[in-house]
Amino acid sequence: MLLFSTNAFSQTDYYQYDPNTRASTKVGFSRPSNNSSVEFSPYVETNPVNAMVAVGMYKQQLYNNNLSNKNALIDDISGLLTSIKKYDPDFVTQMEDQINNYLHKTNNLDLTDENIYRLIIGTLSNYKTYLENSEQTIMDNYYKNKNQ
Repeated sequence: MLLFSTNAFSQTDYYQYDPNTRASTKVGFSRPSNNSSVEFSPYVETNPVNAMVAVGMYKQQLYNNNLSNKNALIDDISGLLTSIKKYDPDFVTQMEDQINNYLHKTNNLDLTDENIYRLIIGTLSNYKTYLENSEQTIMDNYYKNKNQ
């Protein structure tokens, strides 16, 4: 924002220059009168509404995509826990508690922040990989103990 003034016949006009439109807009004036205080017309702030709408729509789309990816990963983990549950219910209860605690801690974080999103997805992916790697071992131990 660039302000400049012109002085004519004891009235000073104040203008704001907008480099995007290359136009100046009168934003105020002052008229000295008998050493009284200077008066300005009220300043009305203009926000770029179209840009704000575009950013809001982009952020909402990003949030929806990231939430969808997070929920898909949670569904995968839930499926793994369900398949393991009959073989080792104590292990599943422990993992459910651990994952639920993590989800409650991260539930209110901004999924449009790339660093936060990567952290959450990375942690959930680690849980999923751990469960995938543990599933066969748990099933093998179950049948080994059952046959003894």
